[in-house]
Formats: sequence, C-alpha cells, structure tokens
Amino acid sequence: MNRFAAAVCLAMSVALAGCASQDDRETNSDPFAAEFEAEIAATDSDFIREVLTDHVISQGEISEALSLFSDCVADVGVMLSSLAIETYTAPTAQVEAHRDEVRDCESRYYAPINYLVGTMERNPDNRDWDELTVECLVREGLVPEGYTVTEYKEVMSRAFDQITANSDGTQHTQYAVEPDLKFPGGTDPKSNEVGECQEDPLSLIEDDPLVVGPSPSATVQ
Repeated sequence: MNRFAAAVCLAMSVALAGCASQDDRETNSDPFAAEFEAEIAATDSDFIREVLTDHVISQGEISEALSLFSDCVADVGVMLSSLAIETYTAPTAQVEAHRDEVRDCESRYYAPINYLVGTMERNPDNRDWDELTVECLVREGLVPEGYTVTEYKEVMSRAFDQITANSDGTQHTQYAVEPDLKFPGGTDPKSNEVGECQEDPLSLIEDDPLVVGPSPSATVQ
C-alpha cells in the first residue's frame, strides 16, 4: 500500500496538486485512454460522462466540477470551508450526518475527475507506479542500487496492514506481519521521505492546486 492509494478515503480523492500552472492547466490523456473509458463506463453522471468523452480535462471543466460539487453538498447541509481539486474541508459533524449524500455528490461531480487529473499530472506517461516509486527511492538514497519492485512490494505487504473488501460490503484487515520492518540500509517504509516518493515519484507536483476557498492545503475534517 502506498500513501497515494491510501488517500482514497471518505472524499475518494488522492492528493492532486498540479504540475502545470493554473493558467494553463489542461491535461492530455493519450496514455490514459483505457482509464477514461473505464470511468465513462462506470459513471451514472451525465456531467462526468460529458467532461471525459474527449479524453481531455480542461481547467474550465475542473472549475465547473468544483462548483457543482460545492453546490451539491450545500444542498444537503454540508458547508465547505475550502475546496480544491486536491481535497476539501468540511465540518466533521456535517459530513458524518450526510455521508451517503456527500459520496453521491463526489461520484457525480468530483471523484472521477480527481482521480484522472491526479494520476495524469503525477504520472504523465502512465508508467507502473511501483516502478516509479522504486526509482525514486533509489534516486533519493533510501534503498540501495539494484533494489527491485518485487523486494519493495514484499516489504510493503509485510510492514503495513492490508485491508480488503468483502462481498457483503464489510472490510477485512490483515494486520502487519512485521510492523517494524525496514528497507535494506535501515530506512523506515513509514517515513515521510518514503511517502514523498510514493505520492510524487517524479517530483512533478508544485504548490498550486486549483482552489476555490481560503486554504490550498485543506483536508477533509
């Protein structure tokens, strides 16, 4: 499990700050045709389907998605204090009281666009994420030269809890076999340095997420 994947939680979003300036943010999807088609096939939202049909997500479409999502949750009593393609902030009590409605709003206006924009901006050639992560770990000196994806996956599978979904909608947790396991050389796989490689292995993210609201670094509260 990496922290990029683990961020898909209540908001169903990944940390999605952009690698392009806000003025020219437009994401071309040539390597992502399959991902676009999968999202189109999975959605019941006419808005999402319309945005994704041309396999391009423009800044204007992102802004419209954020506005529609904000209006949607406001209609059920959830007042956002900040909103970005990266994440949003809302009072815990409001979100808990309207959890199903918020998730419906996310699926109709927010989550598919979050997923695609975040993935394309972090991995524009759509390479294997674990390969990119290991390359970053080697480049940063966190694991030795020659360290393999297989070795990396083995450490991650043993050092972290593994959560899987059951057919009845519940979750099963297999707790870490070796929670104190380290990479060769002693690097803790739970360290911030490793997390940075997992979240942004190509170091493409700049501090300019497209934001509506006061806080570009907001998180769901």
